[in-house]
Amino acid sequence: DYFHFTASLTPLKAGEPSPRPSPAEDSTTRRRCRKLGKSILDRSSLLNRSSSPFSTLGQRGSSHVGIVLLLSSLALAALIALVGFNQRYWLLPPPEKFEQSWKADLGLLANTKQGEMLKRVAKMRIRSDGHSPASDWIEKIKPPIEKNKDGDLLADVFVIHQIDGHRYGVIVQYEFIQLKDENKVGEFARTLWLGVYY
Repeated sequence: DYFHFTASLTPLKAGEPSPRPSPAEDSTTRRRCRKLGKSILDRSSLLNRSSSPFSTLGQRGSSHVGIVLLLSSLALAALIALVGFNQRYWLLPPPEKFEQSWKADLGLLANTKQGEMLKRVAKMRIRSDGHSPASDWIEKIKPPIEKNKDGDLLADVFVIHQIDGHRYGVIVQYEFIQLKDENKVGEFARTLWLGVYY
């Protein structure tokens, strides 16, 4: 496409030197060679540009991976910070977790109907099924129910060990019995999840 040469078909005789181009033909050939070289360079540049979408795709892929890693790092840092605030709790043995969780739960009940009955407790009895871990826990803790010397109720508390999937905890069942006549005047239960495994 880039050259249009006019060639002589006259065969050369033996020993005859090949004809030399005239200065005008030589100049034209050189211009055409320069033009061809420039065209080849332009095509090479075009090929490089045509491969740029793949390079861009690679850069975009790297960018996406970087964003995912950054978000994962931030989420992990947030989780560590969240657990760090409660780190001491998660490292406690189950009896101490039970005692702390029970105390916190009683705080939630303070301004409720159940909380009013708890304020009337003069005596307390705590027990559990003898074949569950909870029976060992209740021997190692101080129940957080405050006794009222002027109260009129016995709090009969039964602690049941609870497992649900990987979580474990206790169900705390309360029965309130009047001391003067031993009539039951109320009952309720609360579930306290203490962690995963132990």
